[in-house]
Amino acid sequence: MTTEQAERRLRAVRAVIAGWSALWLAVRLPHLLGLAGQADRRWYPVGILAPLDAPPPGGLARGVILLALPIAVAAAVGWRPRLSLPLWALSLLLVATYASSWGQLFHTENLLVLHALVLAAWALARRPVDPRTVLLALVVVLVAAYVVAGVAKLRGSGWDWLDGDILRNKVAFDNVRKAVIGAPASPFASSAVGSGWLWPPLAALTLVVELGAPIALVGRRWATGWILAAWGFHVGILAVMAIAFPYQLLGVAYAPLLPVERIRWPRARAPLRPPPRSR
Repeated sequence: MTTEQAERRLRAVRAVIAGWSALWLAVRLPHLLGLAGQADRRWYPVGILAPLDAPPPGGLARGVILLALPIAVAAAVGWRPRLSLPLWALSLLLVATYASSWGQLFHTENLLVLHALVLAAWALARRPVDPRTVLLALVVVLVAAYVVAGVAKLRGSGWDWLDGDILRNKVAFDNVRKAVIGAPASPFASSAVGSGWLWPPLAALTLVVELGAPIALVGRRWATGWILAAWGFHVGILAVMAIAFPYQLLGVAYAPLLPVERIRWPRARAPLRPPPRSR
């Protein structure tokens, strides 16, 4: 891939990822704003908010959440990228962390935030950076997220994971819990849990997808095969656990590996960041 091709892809990747974050913020806005009204006893801060013994003032939290949406739009269209991209990444990090600080951790936006931080770091670089390096960094973060998940499974259960019983029990417990609290559960869970033969191959495939993620770095064909496997993996999670990872299911997470530059974007000729000043 030439530098010019990489620049076009990176511009499109920025539009796709930041645009998706704007959509996510818009859809989740009522829920996010409602968190500010929760009782203080439900506050269990994580990440960068862990030092806070009490939740931030409701007005401040709502202000950050409301500002995050137009900032994400600005980043998506490439408005003053050296300003909008870092502000977008910071606001997204704060909002996602805030949402996970009320007693329930949400993992569905972790990769989105990491990708935003990579783009922000590139925008803040004092010297021009080869766009191919930035794309590689985005892909490495993507691959690492899957590998870490696979390693965590092996650290928690060892090779017993391959028996399928651990995965089967997790699915059963998750759906029973949802039924008890009145949350949406999978309509396929009961029949799937009753099919014991199904879980050993599913458990093995899970590790193949997660620990095999580095194969996406080998070449385009290998990356395409892995993307299809990973996407199918998330479809399976949605089917048996009613847990959606929309960033992955809609293919946005895999944008750095895909020819998204072929899509016609508004202001397609606008640079991702201003060219360096001549001296």
